[in-house]
Amino acid sequence: MLPPGFALRPAEERDSPALVRLVDALYRDYPGCVLLVDEEEPELRRPAAAYAPEGAWWVVEQGGELVASVAIRPSAYRPGWGELRKLYVDRRAQGQGLGQSLLRFAESEMAGRGWQHLHLWTDSRFDAAHRLYDRAGWHRQALTRLLNDASNTTEFEYRKRT
Repeated sequence: MLPPGFALRPAEERDSPALVRLVDALYRDYPGCVLLVDEEEPELRRPAAAYAPEGAWWVVEQGGELVASVAIRPSAYRPGWGELRKLYVDRRAQGQGLGQSLLRFAESEMAGRGWQHLHLWTDSRFDAAHRLYDRAGWHRQALTRLLNDASNTTEFEYRKRT
């Protein structure tokens, strides 16, 4: 399911430091985007428990190094829907089909949980992610939300039906 050389496994609590490094490095690519773990993304401190038991979080390793993640949960905003979360791919692992593989994996996992309607929120600055979602048949909605966070984030909503 993943490109050669990559291994997928459930996230463990010990993955927290590596996940923080991964997300922080990716955020630094976007002007004004900052990671405040404890204040805004505390789930990075306890990835194994963050979306359990109804959802799950997985990480991808390459050569023993954590290079990507993806998570799912029941939607916090749309009852009966699934929500894609935490799809991050290290710069060095991009361009190899890993993001697309993780997206397909997460969609399959959500369908297996009976979630026929899926959605996600993505930072308006994450153009590469938007292209990935568009290619995979997700549909950007007119709806946006402002997070009023340290990064002054505006997010787009994408939806897909399984």
